[in-house]
Amino acid sequence: MEFYPKNKYLLVESVEEQKAEEKSSAFLLPEDYKKVESHKLMRLIKASGGSEYSTNGLKNKLILVPSQMVEEVKVMGKLMYLVPEHSVCGIFLE
Repeated sequence: MEFYPKNKYLLVESVEEQKAEEKSSAFLLPEDYKKVESHKLMRLIKASGGSEYSTNGLKNKLILVPSQMVEEVKVMGKLMYLVPEHSVCGIFLE
């Protein structure tokens, strides 16, 4: 079964960025502490019909979105990431 986003949503996947070498800190943090980034780099998989992202050959391009706008959805055991089209900050082109 294949998923098609609607209502100006984009189906994206997370892009792992290389982590900079962590510096030791004078503060003790919990072991499960994760630094929350303000923005995420995502790869565009599919766009809803009629979207400016579906007609410009932008599939597989990298986009920058605010972290809080990425919706993690699990349906039928499959994990997907959705982003509202209006929340895209920019596209990386070569």
